[in-house]
Order: sequence, then structure tokens, then C-alpha cells
Amino acid sequence: NGQLVQSIQQNIIQKPYDALKIMVPALLYLVQNSLLYVALSNLTAPVFQVTYQGKLVTTAIVSVIMLNRKYSFQQWVCLVILSIGVAIVVLGETGNDNKT
Repeated sequence: NGQLVQSIQQNIIQKPYDALKIMVPALLYLVQNSLLYVALSNLTAPVFQVTYQGKLVTTAIVSVIMLNRKYSFQQWVCLVILSIGVAIVVLGETGNDNKT
């Protein structure tokens, strides 16, 4: 218990700017997960699973912007292919909804 209080003191109270930097992605992650639960209740399971993979793309883009992360060419190709796959499934499902 004493270590928890000490850790909070050192990492949050004494360094509020660092804590705020961590809170931004944490809040975005919270919103994203909440929206995923809404999506799960409104989508079929296969469509949900594929669109859930879009989270990888979002995380990669945010890590490049906020953390100056560098990805290799092969990793970018994989992210683009994943994005195309997600788009195909989502657009295919949209087309099926318009037919019914």
C-alpha cells in the first residue's frame, strides 16, 4: 500500500504534465472501446471482428503522430492491406444492407 501512494506521488503529483500526456491516449482508448461495444450490438459478429482490426491501424497512426514511431516499409504495407480489407468488408456489408 505504501508503494502505491509513493508511486502516485512521484509519477502523477510531482509530474502532472507527464500524467496529462498519458491521459490523452488513455481517454481515446476508453472512447474507442466504448464505441466498439456499441458497434458489437449493431453489427454481425464477422463484420465486427474485421472492423475491430481497424484499431491496429488507428493505433499505428497515433503512435507515428504522437510518439514519433517509425515503421518499416513492410509494416506500412501490412497496415495498408489491413485497411483495404476492413474497407472491403464494411462496404460489402453496406451494399448488403441496401439490398434488403
